[in-house]
Amino acid sequence: MKFPVSIIFERKLNITLNDENIPEILEYIKTEIIKRKANNVLIEGDTISYEGSTSSARHDLFEYIVGKFSICYHNSEWRLRYRINLSKLFKVGLILSMALTLFIIISDGWEFWWIGILVFIWPVGAGWVTENIRHGTLASDLAEGIDGLIGWKKPEPEEKDESLKSWF
Repeated sequence: MKFPVSIIFERKLNITLNDENIPEILEYIKTEIIKRKANNVLIEGDTISYEGSTSSARHDLFEYIVGKFSICYHNSEWRLRYRINLSKLFKVGLILSMALTLFIIISDGWEFWWIGILVFIWPVGAGWVTENIRHGTLASDLAEGIDGLIGWKKPEPEEKDESLKSWF
């Protein structure tokens, strides 16, 4: 499926990978997403996939999501690629909006049919934006964690001179 139902996040890794550290990285990703309540986590080759959540809480990070992590070499750099599929979110939103539209038509007639469209656009659109932000942050956090796991450290910013400088 294509955008907006399927979204890909790519984050640059600041490390060099080899056959020895890829399993360690995949295990790190697996433990991190299990901590965040991902369900049905599978490692297949160089990819990790999951489907749904083990949490009973509403609005859980992985609630309506099917996702896949992979590590790829692209444009002379290693990248963490994270693909999510939001089709369940769209299906649930469509069913709810159709049910509400039918209820409105039965109770108030055809003049308020457009409320069903708003019911689909507002919650599903807001959910889509929220899931993009949350999963984009997850991809960034995992990329930083992978860099730290292998030993890469962020360069320290240069210290600023504390003396007062004249503009003239």
